[in-house]
Amino acid sequence: MKKDKIIIHGAGLGLGIVKNYLWNHEEQFEIVELWDNNTERWGNKVTIVQKEYLIEKPHHINEDISVVISSDLYYKEISIGLHDKYGISYEQMKRGGWILHNEREKLIVQYAESNNPAIRECIRFMKENLDRTVVFNQHNLDLYNKHYDLIKVDIGYDGNMGLFWADWHGKRLYMKRSINTEDQVRRYVTSLYKEQNLDSPHSYHRDGYGVKNGDVILDGGAAEGFWALENIEKAKHVYLIENDQGWVEALNYTFKDYTDKVSIIVKKLGNSSDGDNVTIDKLNREMGINYIKLDIEGAEIETLQGAAETLLQDNVALAVCTYHNGNDYKKCDAVLNEYGYETCRSSGVMWFIHDFTDLVSLRNGVLFARKKRNPKIYMWGAGKYGKYVYDAIKKNNCRFMGIIDADVQKQYGIYGKLLVYPPEDMDREVDYIIISPHDDNVIRSIKNQCKKLGYREEQLVSFWRDDTDAMDCIDLPIRDILLQTILH
Repeated sequence: MKKDKIIIHGAGLGLGIVKNYLWNHEEQFEIVELWDNNTERWGNKVTIVQKEYLIEKPHHINEDISVVISSDLYYKEISIGLHDKYGISYEQMKRGGWILHNEREKLIVQYAESNNPAIRECIRFMKENLDRTVVFNQHNLDLYNKHYDLIKVDIGYDGNMGLFWADWHGKRLYMKRSINTEDQVRRYVTSLYKEQNLDSPHSYHRDGYGVKNGDVILDGGAAEGFWALENIEKAKHVYLIENDQGWVEALNYTFKDYTDKVSIIVKKLGNSSDGDNVTIDKLNREMGINYIKLDIEGAEIETLQGAAETLLQDNVALAVCTYHNGNDYKKCDAVLNEYGYETCRSSGVMWFIHDFTDLVSLRNGVLFARKKRNPKIYMWGAGKYGKYVYDAIKKNNCRFMGIIDADVQKQYGIYGKLLVYPPEDMDREVDYIIISPHDDNVIRSIKNQCKKLGYREEQLVSFWRDDTDAMDCIDLPIRDILLQTILH
């Protein structure tokens, strides 16, 4: 088999990724030289696939050699410079992902007949971008193509601690010591912003599955801790699970103003508790956890096996990465379904190029889960229309918690066969408050009272006016009859 002759340009951070590609493709490529624009690197030696190369200055080359540019972030400016200074054609210059072109071609064939819109978009993108390795869904492709420059965020250096930090939504996010230049910090933060775009398969965010006020969070695989930092104000307490000592040091500085509600646990999550390992169940017995995020490099299924007791609770929600291994999404989904969880996935699909055991697959990025349960419902209003509204609430679809009224003359009295409570007695974990009065002014007044008590707009439902998720708990045909016969 004839090998493709290549020159690798760039001995910085991007070279590590290219070296990983080459480990499983050495039979396809012959590395001719290693280049870099940084004069301080010239003459240094670098080992690539068990062979040493001297870093050299770029120069003119023959047309039968391809130049693989290891830096994706600076690809454009590097390629322009090589073309203008040394006459190297743009056709000769490739991104690092070009090394995986055989796998790309197999993916295109394998998914050619797919009806999944996200997969079809990935295949289209692969066909049009033959050397890209980041393959997400449509919205993230737009972000990737149009905004691939470094994110403009404030970056600083804390001289007392000797660590760089970056602004993350108004808070300082500290970097570990190995990220030790402003350029490296900006690259790192840029990658976080891109992977956490709401349309990215790697995003930890999903409407309806997020952290709620008062949650006790377990952040498995916290790394730099950006996700926990985003949720720190909501959380009652946050437990950061991280085994990388470099990140542990940085986390202590990032959360130094929250020591009363943050605990850093230097262990690995798994299905047993011994030595450096710990299970979620063991932590939960001590801490009372009800939100779990797992991004632990492929140990997610094993870790769920160590969470049998915790998953039986009614108040647990999860965000679990499922892209590290080929069948993780199906396995994780099956485990959580057995425990009575409803699940959904993040947007789109992704090509995970770091699992060399299976490079010909597109994967779901994150699985979100919460316990299936009937929502808690109160009815507000022990008045004229209350009995009709009560009869139309489907008790088998909800947990009916009681009747509420602000009129002190009605409070603690019996309405029908039910006790009437004051607003202050409501369970703070209520999902919906069904408002029984029909008059618009009264409805507005009740909603304002509820908001003053701290309830959100989406929890407040007018029986007669609204059309929301809470309508699953209401017999709509009965409501329609009431609207026609009683109100008109």
